[in-house]
Amino acid sequence: MGKTLTDEYKKIIISLEPSRPKGPFSKDSNQNDRSFSESYYFSTTKYGPVNRLWLRYSTVLDAAYCESCWLLSKLCSHWSTGLRDWKHLSSRIEEHSKSKAHIEACAVHDLWRKNRAIDKNLEEEIILLEEF
Repeated sequence: MGKTLTDEYKKIIISLEPSRPKGPFSKDSNQNDRSFSESYYFSTTKYGPVNRLWLRYSTVLDAAYCESCWLLSKLCSHWSTGLRDWKHLSSRIEEHSKSKAHIEACAVHDLWRKNRAIDKNLEEEIILLEEF
């Protein structure tokens, strides 16, 4: 995190499984033994849980981050470098999810993911044609 990645690396990261480990997560003694929780991966609505597809957790950094903003936003924030404020994480997630930069980064992330699917379909079609 904090390094500029080439488009090729970004495409590879987007094609991989997301970094969303299950707990238990290490507790921070400097934050009253608070820690990250799997529940942050979802928002709760009256219709049930909604997956926050952008939210990731790094076990190396012990930090939450936004994959879309890390990879695709031009703005540098805690969400692209890693956030460890467990006490205020819920409100920070809500605030971040409504920010213009985040919404734009998620839209670009979705387009890249769809292009990967299109590229894969074209690749499979080409292979089938070659075998024919």
